[in-house]
Amino acid sequence: ETKTLLVVGIIAIIIVVGAILLLQQTPTPPPLAQQQSVDTSGLQAYRNDELDFETKYPKEWQVSESRSTGPEYAVFIQFRDPESDRGERRQINLHISDSPTSTLEEYVETYMVGRGYTLSSMEDSVIGGIPAKRVVTTGGDVPSESPYISFLMLHMEKVYRWDGTDQDVLAKILSTFQFLDSVDT
Repeated sequence: ETKTLLVVGIIAIIIVVGAILLLQQTPTPPPLAQQQSVDTSGLQAYRNDELDFETKYPKEWQVSESRSTGPEYAVFIQFRDPESDRGERRQINLHISDSPTSTLEEYVETYMVGRGYTLSSMEDSVIGGIPAKRVVTTGGDVPSESPYISFLMLHMEKVYRWDGTDQDVLAKILSTFQFLDSVDT
């Protein structure tokens, strides 16, 4: 009878430990701005009323915008450090395009993996109060096998995809990003 109680006790402990481990799921990541302490001093505002957003970027950086037309309307906004040399260009890119997919997962599968990128990870995030995805890829049009980090979000039937070569500046820009419709209302 002592052996039976011992076996039952061990089984009970295993079940309790297993249940605890099962219930400990990874929590939803906090908004990007809360994931790390981000110093936003020295930034200036960039506002785009047509595309309905504003953010801040380093004062010494330049901003350029280009557009494409055709089957997939897209806007490309680049924040760039003019002092960085070609080999180590410091830039942050925002690609905004019509969303032919209904989820960010579908977008990643179709427009990133489908175009030669290898998906390393995709995690939930929040940018400017909007659910987002942090996507890590390699390959595609990135010349090295180094991981490439993008942040994606859907808003008003458009995909907003942020990426760049300077993750510290990207964190600053994303921590100040917000859609104007959420500010004005």
